[in-house]
Amino acid sequence: MLDFNCYVGAWPFHPLAVETFGQLQQLHKENGIEGGFVSSIKSIFYRDYFYSEEELHEQLKGSAYRHVLTVNPQLPACMDIVNYALENWNIAGVRILPSYHGYNLNEPALEPLCAALEKAGLPLFLTVNLEDVRNTYLLIPKPLPMEQIALWLEKHHGLTVVLCGPSPYDVVQIEESILCHPAAFYDPSGMRLGSFPFDNHSDELRTRLLYGSMSGILCLKSSLLHFEKKELTPEQTKRSLYGTDFFAKCPGLTKK
Repeated sequence: MLDFNCYVGAWPFHPLAVETFGQLQQLHKENGIEGGFVSSIKSIFYRDYFYSEEELHEQLKGSAYRHVLTVNPQLPACMDIVNYALENWNIAGVRILPSYHGYNLNEPALEPLCAALEKAGLPLFLTVNLEDVRNTYLLIPKPLPMEQIALWLEKHHGLTVVLCGPSPYDVVQIEESILCHPAAFYDPSGMRLGSFPFDNHSDELRTRLLYGSMSGILCLKSSLLHFEKKELTPEQTKRSLYGTDFFAKCPGLTKK
């Protein structure tokens, strides 16, 4: 079992139950999760995020966890850091946060990043939502319209994309664009507003589900309960928790 959307680091505006890599490992161990794809919370807020990414690289060394680089494509050094990370850190993908960093998916600087990831056979983690909007303080993210995400997916069929933190309704709204894309996935980390969030998801859409908890920003157990309560079929659960289809679409992840 893997957690494809998890974080380490301190949140600037309130404490988190899980902040260090050691705490994340312990939480995963207690819940039967053997590894994950980890991003740095610091890099969301640092202007010069090279140092926080270098720190994360050192923390993950020798573990069963993979490094997901967090970038802001608008900043001039973005592609320099991405190319360095590809050559030296064996990253497992790149995370972007348009709603936090103040740009939309028409941003021209996003295209070189997408091209580099496509060439490397690595995924782009497109963060739709992070924390509950009711907890926001000082920094108020501007949500991306789902229609814009749908149009963007239609233009990037060569890239593996993971939509992180969408609500159940968000995913249904752009179901056709997800299913027409050869390698678009979504995670359940934002599906916490009620029980049985997958009821309105077709069986075909559920094949694109990839388990991610958004821990330590959010509670891991509330996302894992949907799988423990057997809301999905055994085959759907296996695809999501083990990333069977996801790994098949990302040849760059086999590199060690």
